[in-house]
Amino acid sequence: MGMLTSASRMYNLKSQITDLEFEREQLVQAKSDLASQQSMLVNVGNDVTSKTVQKQLNARRERLHLLEKALDQKLYSTNNQLELLRRECQLCEGNYNRSVGETFSNMR
Repeated sequence: MGMLTSASRMYNLKSQITDLEFEREQLVQAKSDLASQQSMLVNVGNDVTSKTVQKQLNARRERLHLLEKALDQKLYSTNNQLELLRRECQLCEGNYNRSVGETFSNMR
């Protein structure tokens, strides 16, 4: 790759990395919110004696558990994508640095 191509690719990769890091932070926040909701359900469930309400709370806990699994999978996928993009960015930086070195050595 040439210097301009490498620089352009690095810019694009860094933009994608930034977007994925933002997405990851949103996922982490969603997991935190979910954990709070689960904690509240546990606390409320301890005080409930009605069988109907208990069943509703258990159904809600199960839905929250499924949401947590989905968030975990998305977080795992996002982390993998981030790692791949970072590696590719490092390769582009190496190509860019090599191109810069070759350009300046040819000017002498």
